[in-house]
Amino acid sequence: MMEIYAKALSGDADAQCELGKALLAGEQVEEDDAEAAKYLLMSARQGNADAQYCIGSLYREGVGVERSDEEAFGWFLKSAEQGDPDAQYNLGKQYELGEGTGVSMGDAFAWFHRSAEQGIADAMYMVAIMTALGEGTDADADEAVRWMRRSSQAGSPAARDVISRMKGNDKCQVIREYATEYRAAMSRRG
Repeated sequence: MMEIYAKALSGDADAQCELGKALLAGEQVEEDDAEAAKYLLMSARQGNADAQYCIGSLYREGVGVERSDEEAFGWFLKSAEQGDPDAQYNLGKQYELGEGTGVSMGDAFAWFHRSAEQGIADAMYMVAIMTALGEGTDADADEAVRWMRRSSQAGSPAARDVISRMKGNDKCQVIREYATEYRAAMSRRG
């Protein structure tokens, strides 16, 4: 860890990211959220996509930094534009819920879709929900069923639940009902 620390102090963005993550987890060093945020921010400012995602997550949760949806959005956007699938998913959620930005179902769908194409199960689930409801894309129940199956196969418990409800029922009707339930729950949350 001393070598990583030395590299981080000398300005190595990858070492700064690694040290920041170690400080967050308390791996080989004492856990220190504020110090972790400091090193992740140094790395993120140098363009490290992993650090940008991590610092966005810290701002979203208020860990080691003051909570800020706007800061989280900005860092997720930088990371997502570099192709990080987790940042793309989180950016989709922020557009969907209007956290740190205005609500935009078109942008939410686009970022969820990018993330889903890289194998993120929760993003596949959101693509299915939004496709079933025609949010940010054309409504297409058959396509929504396909995405829900992919999400289930990728390990999403929520998608598995929907797939299990489909057995012996009209698949398209089940997915539309489930998507409507999801959106109603999100509306009550906000």
